[in-house]
Amino acid sequence: MNKRGFTLIELLGVMAILGVLVAIAMPSLHSIRLGAALSSAHQDVSALLNRARWMAITSGRPSTTVALDGCAGTKCTAVVVKNGATNQVLASANLDQYYAQVSATDFPLNFDNRGFLASGQTPTVTVESTKVSGTKILTVSPLGKVSS
Repeated sequence: MNKRGFTLIELLGVMAILGVLVAIAMPSLHSIRLGAALSSAHQDVSALLNRARWMAITSGRPSTTVALDGCAGTKCTAVVVKNGATNQVLASANLDQYYAQVSATDFPLNFDNRGFLASGQTPTVTVESTKVSGTKILTVSPLGKVSS
């Protein structure tokens, strides 16, 4: 360094070092973001299942149905809560924004007006990423309790 400031060579050297550090860090940051997206999709599906149960209890309807939508084979991109009697959509979660898909056993779910699953269903809901290898699993007890 001279008396007036940094030389052009010194500034270029620092910029080159910063460029290398950014290039090394980018893949890690990308995978962290995708992992966070999978967690968000998992939380959205869990919240939607809890909301469907709450809607069944508070409305006193004989059934509130949770179904999968946007399916290609066994993988679906949306979870939809419907009024069991009128088939009207009450709430939904689109998992495309999280690069995730959902698959499930024992679907559609039917909650009665007590918040219990009809006919003793014990479904397992699997939320998986379409970009990274990772899955998160939710189970719903016959009493309607959602757990991870």
